[in-house]
Amino acid sequence: AGPPVHAPNGDFYMATPNAGTSGGIVKLTPRGELRMVAYFTGGENQTILALGADGNLYGAFAKGGKGGGLVYESTLTGDLTSLHEFSGPDGLFPAPGLVAARDGSIYGTTTGRPATIFRIMPDGTLTNFKLPAGWSSTGAVTLMQGRDGNFYGTESEGGKSGSGLIFRMTPTGDITVINELDRTAKTPSAPLVEGPDGTLYGTTMFGRSPDDKSTDQEHNAGTVFKLTPGGEFSVLHWFDVTDGARPQAALTWGSDGYLHGATSLIGPRTPGTLFRITPTGEFTCLHHFDLINEGAGSDSLVQVGTDLYGVISMARAGGALFKFAMPPSVAR
Repeated sequence: AGPPVHAPNGDFYMATPNAGTSGGIVKLTPRGELRMVAYFTGGENQTILALGADGNLYGAFAKGGKGGGLVYESTLTGDLTSLHEFSGPDGLFPAPGLVAARDGSIYGTTTGRPATIFRIMPDGTLTNFKLPAGWSSTGAVTLMQGRDGNFYGTESEGGKSGSGLIFRMTPTGDITVINELDRTAKTPSAPLVEGPDGTLYGTTMFGRSPDDKSTDQEHNAGTVFKLTPGGEFSVLHWFDVTDGARPQAALTWGSDGYLHGATSLIGPRTPGTLFRITPTGEFTCLHHFDLINEGAGSDSLVQVGTDLYGVISMARAGGALFKFAMPPSVAR
Protein backbone atom coordinates (compact mmCIF):
# COMPACT_ATOMS: atom_id res chain seq x y z
CA ALA A 1 0.00 0.00 0.00
CA GLY A 2 0.98 3.60 -0.43
CA PRO A 3 1.49 6.13 2.38
CA PRO A 4 -1.54 6.82 4.57
CA VAL A 5 -3.80 9.83 4.09
CA HIS A 6 -5.39 11.09 7.30
CA ALA A 7 -8.84 12.38 6.38
CA PRO A 8 -10.91 14.95 8.33
CA ASN A 9 -13.20 12.14 9.55
CA GLY A 10 -10.25 10.66 11.50
CA ASP A 11 -9.82 7.59 9.29
CA PHE A 12 -6.74 6.62 7.30
CA TYR A 13 -7.02 5.88 3.58
CA MET A 14 -4.48 4.04 1.45
CA ALA A 15 -4.32 2.76 -2.10
CA THR A 16 -3.22 -0.81 -2.61
CA PRO A 17 -2.30 -2.77 -5.74
CA ASN A 18 -3.27 -6.11 -4.21
CA ALA A 19 -7.08 -6.08 -4.02
CA GLY A 20 -9.44 -7.00 -6.85
CA THR A 21 -7.81 -7.10 -10.27
CA SER A 22 -5.97 -3.77 -10.09
CA GLY A 23 -6.01 -2.76 -6.44
CA GLY A 24 -8.32 -0.51 -4.53
CA ILE A 25 -8.72 2.00 -1.71
CA VAL A 26 -8.70 0.74 1.85
CA LYS A 27 -9.91 2.54 4.99
CA LEU A 28 -8.56 2.00 8.50
CA THR A 29 -10.43 3.52 11.43
CA PRO A 30 -8.75 4.67 14.67
CA ARG A 31 -10.21 1.53 16.28
CA GLY A 32 -8.31 -0.68 13.86
CA GLU A 33 -11.27 -1.64 11.65
CA LEU A 34 -10.14 -2.27 8.09
CA ARG A 35 -12.32 -2.41 5.00
CA MET A 36 -12.16 -1.80 1.28
CA VAL A 37 -14.13 1.23 0.12
CA ALA A 38 -13.35 0.92 -3.61
CA TYR A 39 -12.10 -1.77 -5.99
CA PHE A 40 -10.35 -1.00 -9.26
CA THR A 41 -11.06 -3.14 -12.28
CA GLY A 42 -8.44 -2.13 -14.83
CA GLY A 43 -5.10 -0.46 -15.24
CA GLU A 44 -2.01 -0.26 -13.06
CA ASN A 45 -2.73 1.55 -9.82
CA GLN A 46 -0.25 4.12 -8.49
CA THR A 47 -0.45 3.68 -4.74
CA ILE A 48 -0.22 7.29 -3.57
CA LEU A 49 -3.37 9.28 -2.79
CA ALA A 50 -3.80 13.02 -2.40
CA LEU A 51 -6.46 14.62 -0.20
CA GLY A 52 -8.20 17.52 -1.93
CA ALA A 53 -9.52 20.71 -0.41
CA ASP A 54 -13.00 19.30 -1.12
CA GLY A 55 -12.33 16.31 1.15
CA ASN A 56 -12.11 13.81 -1.72
CA LEU A 57 -9.21 11.55 -2.64
CA TYR A 58 -7.26 11.78 -5.90
CA GLY A 59 -5.06 9.15 -7.49
CA ALA A 60 -3.72 7.84 -10.77
CA PHE A 61 -3.28 4.73 -12.88
CA ALA A 62 0.01 4.43 -14.74
CA LYS A 63 -1.83 2.37 -17.34
CA GLY A 64 -5.48 1.99 -18.15
CA GLY A 65 -8.22 4.09 -19.67
CA LYS A 66 -7.21 4.71 -23.29
CA GLY A 67 -3.89 2.98 -22.63
CA GLY A 68 -1.87 5.88 -21.32
CA GLY A 69 -3.18 5.94 -17.76
CA LEU A 70 -5.75 8.09 -16.01
CA VAL A 71 -6.40 10.38 -13.05
CA TYR A 72 -9.39 9.63 -10.83
CA GLU A 73 -11.35 11.12 -7.94
CA SER A 74 -12.88 9.13 -5.11
CA THR A 75 -15.20 10.14 -2.30
CA LEU A 76 -14.40 8.78 1.15
CA THR A 77 -17.19 6.25 0.62
CA GLY A 78 -15.63 4.94 -2.59
CA ASP A 79 -17.59 6.62 -5.39
CA LEU A 80 -15.08 6.79 -8.26
CA THR A 81 -14.93 9.29 -11.13
CA SER A 82 -12.40 9.32 -13.97
CA LEU A 83 -11.15 12.90 -14.43
CA HIS A 84 -8.88 12.40 -17.43
CA GLU A 85 -7.62 9.54 -19.60
CA PHE A 86 -4.23 10.03 -21.24
CA SER A 87 -3.74 8.95 -24.83
CA GLY A 88 -0.29 10.17 -25.95
CA PRO A 89 -0.35 13.76 -27.20
CA ASP A 90 -1.48 14.89 -23.74
CA GLY A 91 1.09 12.73 -21.93
CA LEU A 92 1.55 9.09 -20.99
CA PHE A 93 1.72 7.15 -17.75
CA PRO A 94 0.95 9.53 -14.85
CA ALA A 95 3.37 9.19 -11.97
CA PRO A 96 2.43 8.68 -8.31
CA GLY A 97 2.17 11.78 -6.18
CA LEU A 98 -0.59 14.08 -7.42
CA VAL A 99 -0.91 17.52 -5.83
CA ALA A 100 -4.38 18.75 -4.91
CA ALA A 101 -3.95 22.51 -5.19
CA ARG A 102 -5.79 24.97 -2.99
CA ASP A 103 -7.85 26.25 -5.93
CA GLY A 104 -9.36 22.82 -6.48
CA SER A 105 -7.23 21.87 -9.48
CA ILE A 106 -5.00 18.78 -9.66
CA TYR A 107 -1.35 18.92 -10.69
CA GLY A 108 0.77 15.93 -11.60
CA THR A 109 3.45 14.54 -13.84
CA THR A 110 3.70 11.87 -16.50
CA THR A 111 6.65 9.56 -17.12
CA GLY A 112 6.34 8.87 -20.85
CA ARG A 113 8.95 10.31 -23.18
CA PRO A 114 9.05 13.19 -22.82
CA ALA A 115 7.90 13.63 -19.24
CA THR A 116 5.28 16.32 -18.67
CA ILE A 117 3.71 18.39 -15.91
CA PHE A 118 -0.06 18.77 -16.18
CA ARG A 119 -2.98 20.56 -14.53
CA ILE A 120 -6.56 19.34 -14.43
CA MET A 121 -9.11 22.03 -13.58
CA PRO A 122 -12.28 21.22 -11.59
CA ASP A 123 -14.25 21.19 -14.88
CA GLY A 124 -11.89 18.51 -16.29
CA THR A 125 -9.86 20.79 -18.59
CA LEU A 126 -6.27 19.54 -18.91
CA THR A 127 -3.25 21.74 -19.62
CA ASN A 128 0.28 20.47 -20.27
CA PHE A 129 3.17 22.73 -19.32
CA LYS A 130 6.35 22.88 -21.37
CA LEU A 131 9.45 21.66 -19.57
CA PRO A 132 12.69 23.68 -19.81
CA ALA A 133 15.52 22.68 -22.11
CA GLY A 134 18.16 20.56 -20.41
CA TRP A 135 15.75 18.40 -18.46
CA SER A 136 16.15 14.66 -18.78
CA SER A 137 13.45 12.98 -20.88
CA THR A 138 13.23 10.12 -18.39
CA GLY A 139 13.87 11.75 -15.01
CA ALA A 140 11.25 11.53 -12.27
CA VAL A 141 9.54 14.84 -11.43
CA THR A 142 7.95 15.66 -8.05
CA LEU A 143 5.75 18.60 -6.99
CA MET A 144 4.44 20.33 -3.88
CA GLN A 145 2.59 23.64 -3.44
CA GLY A 146 4.23 26.31 -1.32
CA ARG A 147 2.50 28.81 0.89
CA ASP A 148 3.15 31.49 -1.74
CA GLY A 149 0.91 29.60 -4.19
CA ASN A 150 3.78 28.52 -6.42
CA PHE A 151 4.83 24.91 -6.90
CA TYR A 152 8.26 23.60 -5.99
CA GLY A 153 9.71 20.36 -7.20
CA THR A 154 12.62 18.20 -8.16
CA GLU A 155 13.73 16.45 -11.32
CA SER A 156 15.96 13.44 -10.73
CA GLU A 157 18.33 13.40 -13.71
CA GLY A 158 18.52 16.97 -15.06
CA GLY A 159 21.09 19.69 -14.66
CA LYS A 160 24.57 20.00 -16.10
CA SER A 161 25.90 16.98 -14.21
CA GLY A 162 22.77 14.84 -14.54
CA SER A 163 22.43 14.74 -10.74
CA GLY A 164 19.02 16.40 -10.62
CA LEU A 165 17.62 19.87 -10.05
CA ILE A 166 15.17 21.91 -7.97
CA PHE A 167 12.66 24.22 -9.64
CA ARG A 168 9.82 26.66 -8.99
CA MET A 169 6.67 26.72 -11.13
CA THR A 170 3.86 29.26 -11.14
CA PRO A 171 0.26 27.98 -11.24
CA THR A 172 0.22 28.81 -14.96
CA GLY A 173 3.31 26.72 -15.72
CA ASP A 174 6.22 29.20 -15.85
CA ILE A 175 9.21 27.16 -14.63
CA THR A 176 12.47 28.47 -13.17
CA VAL A 177 15.37 26.23 -12.15
CA ILE A 178 16.58 27.45 -8.75
CA ASN A 179 19.33 24.90 -8.05
CA GLU A 180 21.29 22.21 -9.89
CA LEU A 181 22.58 19.30 -7.81
CA ASP A 182 25.93 17.51 -8.03
CA ARG A 183 27.59 14.32 -6.72
CA THR A 184 27.36 15.51 -3.11
CA ALA A 185 23.54 15.29 -3.26
CA LYS A 186 22.31 13.30 -6.25
CA THR A 187 18.99 11.93 -7.57
CA PRO A 188 16.11 13.52 -5.66
CA SER A 189 13.01 11.33 -5.87
CA ALA A 190 10.64 12.62 -3.17
CA PRO A 191 8.58 15.82 -2.94
CA LEU A 192 10.02 18.75 -1.03
CA VAL A 193 8.61 20.05 2.25
CA GLU A 194 8.47 23.71 3.23
CA GLY A 195 9.56 25.03 6.62
CA PRO A 196 7.91 27.92 8.51
CA ASP A 197 10.41 30.42 7.07
CA GLY A 198 9.99 29.26 3.47
CA THR A 199 13.11 27.07 3.46
CA LEU A 200 12.70 23.92 1.36
CA TYR A 201 13.86 20.54 2.68
CA GLY A 202 14.29 17.32 0.76
CA THR A 203 16.22 14.10 0.28
CA THR A 204 18.35 12.51 -2.41
CA MET A 205 18.94 8.80 -3.01
CA PHE A 206 22.69 9.25 -3.48
CA GLY A 207 25.36 11.67 -2.34
CA ARG A 208 28.68 11.80 -0.53
CA SER A 209 30.68 14.45 1.27
CA PRO A 210 32.96 16.50 -1.01
CA ASP A 211 35.86 15.42 1.21
CA ASP A 212 35.02 11.74 0.74
CA LYS A 213 37.15 10.26 -2.05
CA SER A 214 36.03 6.65 -1.51
CA THR A 215 34.14 4.70 -4.14
CA ASP A 216 32.16 2.35 -1.88
CA GLN A 217 28.37 2.68 -1.86
CA GLU A 218 28.18 2.87 1.95
CA HIS A 219 29.37 6.46 1.63
CA ASN A 220 27.01 7.20 -1.27
CA ALA A 221 23.79 6.36 0.56
CA GLY A 222 21.78 9.57 0.22
CA THR A 223 21.26 12.93 1.88
CA VAL A 224 18.92 15.33 3.62
CA PHE A 225 19.28 18.87 2.28
CA LYS A 226 17.81 22.33 2.56
CA LEU A 227 17.46 25.28 0.19
CA THR A 228 16.82 28.71 1.74
CA PRO A 229 14.53 31.33 0.14
CA GLY A 230 17.73 33.21 -0.76
CA GLY A 231 18.98 30.24 -2.81
CA GLU A 232 21.60 28.88 -0.39
CA PHE A 233 21.83 25.09 -0.73
CA SER A 234 23.39 22.89 1.95
CA VAL A 235 23.46 19.21 2.87
CA LEU A 236 22.25 18.63 6.44
CA HIS A 237 23.14 14.94 6.62
CA TRP A 238 24.90 12.27 4.57
CA PHE A 239 23.63 8.75 5.23
CA ASP A 240 26.23 6.01 5.64
CA VAL A 241 24.06 2.84 5.72
CA THR A 242 24.41 2.47 9.52
CA ASP A 243 21.75 5.16 9.98
CA GLY A 244 19.81 4.45 6.80
CA ALA A 245 20.17 4.64 3.04
CA ARG A 246 18.33 5.59 -0.14
CA PRO A 247 15.61 7.87 1.27
CA GLN A 248 12.76 7.93 -1.24
CA ALA A 249 9.90 9.29 0.90
CA ALA A 250 9.03 12.92 1.54
CA LEU A 251 10.03 14.43 4.87
CA THR A 252 7.34 15.38 7.40
CA TRP A 253 7.55 18.63 9.34
CA GLY A 254 6.55 17.71 12.89
CA SER A 255 4.90 19.85 15.51
CA ASP A 256 8.04 19.30 17.60
CA GLY A 257 10.07 21.41 15.16
CA TYR A 258 11.91 18.41 13.71
CA LEU A 259 11.83 16.95 10.24
CA HIS A 260 10.88 13.27 10.33
CA GLY A 261 11.60 10.75 7.61
CA ALA A 262 12.26 7.17 6.59
CA THR A 263 14.86 5.32 4.56
CA SER A 264 14.44 2.35 2.29
CA LEU A 265 15.39 -1.31 2.08
CA ILE A 266 18.67 -1.84 0.21
CA GLY A 267 19.52 -5.32 1.48
CA PRO A 268 18.79 -7.87 4.24
CA ARG A 269 21.08 -6.07 6.69
CA THR A 270 19.68 -2.61 5.88
CA PRO A 271 15.86 -2.86 5.91
CA GLY A 272 15.28 0.83 6.53
CA THR A 273 15.13 3.32 9.38
CA LEU A 274 13.05 6.11 10.90
CA PHE A 275 14.88 9.32 11.71
CA ARG A 276 14.46 12.92 12.77
CA ILE A 277 16.65 15.91 12.00
CA THR A 278 16.65 19.55 13.05
CA PRO A 279 16.66 22.39 10.49
CA THR A 280 20.34 22.86 11.37
CA GLY A 281 21.30 19.22 10.81
CA GLU A 282 21.23 17.55 14.24
CA PHE A 283 20.40 13.99 13.20
CA THR A 284 18.93 11.15 15.28
CA CYS A 285 18.15 7.65 14.05
CA LEU A 286 14.94 6.70 15.89
CA HIS A 287 14.32 3.14 14.76
CA HIS A 288 15.87 0.35 12.67
CA PHE A 289 13.24 -1.87 11.05
CA ASP A 290 13.42 -5.58 11.82
CA LEU A 291 13.13 -7.35 8.48
CA ILE A 292 11.80 -10.60 9.96
CA ASN A 293 9.40 -9.36 12.62
CA GLU A 294 8.32 -5.98 11.24
CA GLY A 295 9.11 -5.65 7.56
CA ALA A 296 11.18 -3.10 5.72
CA GLY A 297 11.18 0.41 4.42
CA SER A 298 8.49 3.05 4.76
CA ASP A 299 6.73 5.63 2.66
CA SER A 300 6.13 9.19 3.85
CA LEU A 301 5.04 9.62 7.47
CA VAL A 302 1.90 11.34 8.77
CA GLN A 303 1.72 12.97 12.21
CA VAL A 304 -1.48 12.63 14.23
CA GLY A 305 -1.21 14.03 17.75
CA THR A 306 2.23 13.03 18.98
CA ASP A 307 2.39 9.84 16.90
CA LEU A 308 3.82 9.19 13.46
CA TYR A 309 2.03 6.81 11.10
CA GLY A 310 3.49 5.10 8.07
CA VAL A 311 3.26 1.99 5.91
CA ILE A 312 5.81 -0.80 5.96
CA SER A 313 6.11 -1.87 2.36
CA MET A 314 7.44 -5.38 2.94
CA ALA A 315 5.80 -7.14 5.85
CA ARG A 316 4.84 -10.82 6.13
CA ALA A 317 1.28 -10.14 5.05
CA GLY A 318 2.30 -7.83 2.20
CA GLY A 319 2.22 -4.55 4.09
CA ALA A 320 1.22 -2.94 7.37
CA LEU A 321 0.29 0.43 8.83
CA PHE A 322 2.41 1.26 11.86
CA LYS A 323 2.35 3.86 14.63
CA PHE A 324 5.53 5.28 16.15
CA ALA A 325 5.41 7.49 19.23
CA MET A 326 7.48 10.65 18.89
CA PRO A 327 10.08 10.79 21.69
CA PRO A 328 8.42 12.32 24.78
CA SER A 329 11.35 14.65 25.34
CA VAL A 330 10.60 16.55 22.13
CA ALA A 331 6.90 15.93 21.39
CA ARG A 332 4.63 18.86 22.14
